[in-house]
Amino acid sequence: MIERKSKKNRIFYGCNRYPDCDYVSWDKPVERPCPKCGEHALVEKKLKKGVQVQCTNCDYKEETQK
Repeated sequence: MIERKSKKNRIFYGCNRYPDCDYVSWDKPVERPCPKCGEHALVEKKLKKGVQVQCTNCDYKEETQK
C-alpha cells in the first residue's frame, strides 16, 4: 500500500502494483490483520470524536486516541 493523491488533492491509499492490483481506499490502512476474522485488513476511520480502527470485512471496531 502506498499513499497517493487524487486529481483534487485528496489523499487515498492504493496498491503499488497498479494495474495488476486495483485496491483503493480513502481510509488509512493499519499494518495488522483483524483480530476477529483474522484475514482482512484494518483501516483508520476519521470521526468527529477521533479515530476509530475498523475491519473492512466484519464488525470489529476499536477506539483510539488521536
